[in-house]
Amino acid sequence: MVVGHSFGGVTAGTVRGTAGLIFLNSWILDVGESPAALLAQTPGEPGEGLLALPDADGRLQLDPDDARAKPHGDVEESVATRAVELLRPEPPSIFAATPARVSWRDTPSIYLRGQQDRTIATPLPDRFAARCSRTETWETSHSPYLSRPAAVADLIQRQRACAAS
Repeated sequence: MVVGHSFGGVTAGTVRGTAGLIFLNSWILDVGESPAALLAQTPGEPGEGLLALPDADGRLQLDPDDARAKPHGDVEESVATRAVELLRPEPPSIFAATPARVSWRDTPSIYLRGQQDRTIATPLPDRFAARCSRTETWETSHSPYLSRPAAVADLIQRQRACAAS
């Protein structure tokens, strides 16, 4: 079983040989698709997306206040603070990455969509969810593994059981 969260879904969606895939508010790209192209096609609603600014080395650093509010809006304060501290700058090139192959087409998968998630432009989660075998929508922000860890563990167990049957 492979679990991908947010941009981790790009990698998770290419893993072969797994019994199942779980996408937590993830990006799920098709062959040749890039996040930059999808974002250009999908402007989203005002206030959606994360504010990322270039640092001294040209890498993208999330604004700490924005990172606290949007991905971790329903997460306990101390946990959210630690999660924001762990964020690291990323090269802008991650938005140009395109997978050469995908496994989500022929692997049982589930997309968990957080109803309060404001980090991915509105139509994209529906598009990504449609690529999965099943979808669940929860009243969470972007990081349900932090706000509802027991429920995420249960989801993983349920997906394992589905894949085994």
